[in-house]
Amino acid sequence: MGFIMSKKPPKEINGLYGYRTPRAMKNQKNWDYAQVYSAKVMMKYGGYFLLLCLPGYLMDIAPEEAAGVGLIVLLVGVAFMIFQVETHLKKWESDSNNHANK
Repeated sequence: MGFIMSKKPPKEINGLYGYRTPRAMKNQKNWDYAQVYSAKVMMKYGGYFLLLCLPGYLMDIAPEEAAGVGLIVLLVGVAFMIFQVETHLKKWESDSNNHANK
């Protein structure tokens, strides 16, 4: 998804496609920045998920257990990803406002 968003980021604020959080949807400037940054973070976390899945192919694990562990890893990863993007967006927004006020 990160690769797709890096190639075709949504141009306008919408409720269907893109990185949609209240901070990202606050204004067009935040929206544009959030789409670019979140796509990079999504690609990074996608690589981590891929690496975490590889051992599962080599181990003899019941499909139910593998699905449960995979779901937990995915949810934790998504939470970390959102936290990272929101923290970065908040700092960027603050820096951007400070430069505009000078």
